[in-house]
Amino acid sequence: MSFKKMLMLLSVLLIWLSLGWISSTYILEYSGLILVTPVFRKLRSTTIFVGLFLLFLSATFFVASRLLKEEKRISKYIRCRVCGRKIPFDMVICPYCFSDVRERKNELD
Repeated sequence: MSFKKMLMLLSVLLIWLSLGWISSTYILEYSGLILVTPVFRKLRSTTIFVGLFLLFLSATFFVASRLLKEEKRISKYIRCRVCGRKIPFDMVICPYCFSDVRERKNELD
């Protein structure tokens, strides 16, 4: 998996976590499990702060994933001209059909 895709998945995970942090105290209050007290208000402000921090972090990772460029993949394989299978570029003889590949390498240079 490329670094760009990993950053994108991490930003999605952080968005999910931030929504959970922000909405957790509201869900607890709505369900009636916690009464509104000064301690609860402090807890609410803390969870909102953590949620906003995670949201900011996910936006940063999302922007970074969009700005990164994909790595160009250089093919390290050539095709044997006799059997047509992919073989590593540094091979002299095809391991499948035992044909000489040196002429092919000279043509590529």
